[in-house]
Amino acid sequence: MRNLILACWALLISHKIFLFRRSEYVDIHAGPDAVLPELLVLSCILGGTLLALSGRLMMKDSGFLKARGAASWLVLYTLAASASIVWAPSVVFAGAWALTLISATTLLVLYFEHADVGDCDRFASVSAFAMLPYPAYVFIGYFTLPLRPDMRVDPLGIHPNICSIIGFSMGTFLLCRALQRQKGAITYLVLAGLFYTSAFLTANKTAALATSIFLMILVAFAWRILTRIRAMIVTAIGIAIGLAIVYRTTTGLVTAGIPGHLQAYQMMGMGEDSPFFTVYSRYIIWQNCLELFSSSPRTILFGNGFTYVRQIGIPVVGEISMRTAHNSYLQVLTDTGIAGLIPIVVMVFSLLARSLRRIGDIADSASFPILMSWIVLFLVSFTSSDFAVIDATTCLFLSFNIAADTILRSESASSGGPA
Repeated sequence: MRNLILACWALLISHKIFLFRRSEYVDIHAGPDAVLPELLVLSCILGGTLLALSGRLMMKDSGFLKARGAASWLVLYTLAASASIVWAPSVVFAGAWALTLISATTLLVLYFEHADVGDCDRFASVSAFAMLPYPAYVFIGYFTLPLRPDMRVDPLGIHPNICSIIGFSMGTFLLCRALQRQKGAITYLVLAGLFYTSAFLTANKTAALATSIFLMILVAFAWRILTRIRAMIVTAIGIAIGLAIVYRTTTGLVTAGIPGHLQAYQMMGMGEDSPFFTVYSRYIIWQNCLELFSSSPRTILFGNGFTYVRQIGIPVVGEISMRTAHNSYLQVLTDTGIAGLIPIVVMVFSLLARSLRRIGDIADSASFPILMSWIVLFLVSFTSSDFAVIDATTCLFLSFNIAADTILRSESASSGGPA
């Protein structure tokens, strides 16, 4: 049954590469040629999920399906999001993405119900290899398609920011895996280089910043990872990647990045007469998110409906609206209200607190590669909308949270500490 779950999971997180269309932006105005491929893949994922669930429920003496730890909070969020589709602008659109979320949650609960450390490690490895089409897609597009030398033109339909976030987070996972293991270390290093290179080419600045912070953490832990030779290797890799990030981002910042970031994050003087005014201002977007959230008692408690921001958008100036909150937690708050935000916040920050309690020996933990990758995704979540729809970055963020939490609980229990 675990193999079936892993196969469904791999299809769920990688299928958009094979649809060859802008499927993550399919909306209520999209034609059948855009919707049908997504529905076909979703049907396959749902069928596999139901088959795995049926197999689990038919097992003798297995009892009821139980969600433990972080997975239980994910179940609560899924229930809140699914219930909120009743008042979503398009119930059909919201319902399709709710089914995707339900499938992802069911697969994760099934897999991690009785998972041990080895199961978590295997799950993370399968996730990493299922992500390989993303850097492959980047290289194909970057070097062979003349329409998009800077990744701004996107004929295959996968947003470059998604590829960049996946590249940095999976590169981080594989780099840490290489440092912890003797067997297959070279393979992991090569794959880490592949993911990091694709991330540089697509250059999401927030993901690059998150990875820079990760490298500082990794260098701080370097002397605790097995041997001094490996510590020297990781320090050298950290410096090299850090310099590459600085070069890649500052060359863009010189011409457009600095003005763009001043516009995006300027927190004062954001009137239309301001020289820093822009419709992409995070301040305006976040302010309007809070206004949508607080517009009525129902929206405060249960939100405007799952995928509301993706469907209707956040009004910015005049008739212009943004279909992303540029903040995962504000997106959840606007879509599903307090009922959806509380489970996500508890799930995320309880893992962070558990990790900080183990800060002294976390580098020796089996969770180390998964946790370091999750930290990149966690930092990025403050300026990206992981919960706009259920895409690959959403699935990575949720699943690595559960996997790291499962390992840390197992290690605490085996050492006699609180589970």
